[in-house]
Amino acid sequence: MPTAAERAAERVAAVTGWLLLAFGGARLAVPRREAAEIALAAEIRRLPHGVPAGRLATESGEFPVYALDARLGVLDHIPERYHFCVALEYGGRRRALACEAVALLHNDEDVSVQQIPAGLFAPGAPLNGVALLDEQLVCTAHAADLIAYLPEPEVPHDA
Repeated sequence: MPTAAERAAERVAAVTGWLLLAFGGARLAVPRREAAEIALAAEIRRLPHGVPAGRLATESGEFPVYALDARLGVLDHIPERYHFCVALEYGGRRRALACEAVALLHNDEDVSVQQIPAGLFAPGAPLNGVALLDEQLVCTAHAADLIAYLPEPEVPHDA
């Protein structure tokens, strides 16, 4: 008989599709099974200008929220037009990305990932591919790469 952890892993593996996040005109597709939860940006406790730009408290804990611009640069604030927050989890680390919009693509086949053409993005970008969706370019990334790309949150020091 499978353990609770094995059953949970099987449920996650069975999840298909993509989450499509929008940042200032850019669109980023992340496998849906790598997203821990989706929240409204109104639930984010915004921090003074810095990185991360906010914190999100949920039933599963509190974690940092980051905002990216259209070139996937890390912002020191969450733009007012960012209305959603997608929490990603990998290797016991959870980070959330604030975004303008989030859409669900139900099938893995909705995004056909192609290799990134040389020189299209700066070295170190957390992307693993590109795809065409509705005749527009979509970047693709995995939670592990995005989490590694985001700066570690600063730990407040007691005075």
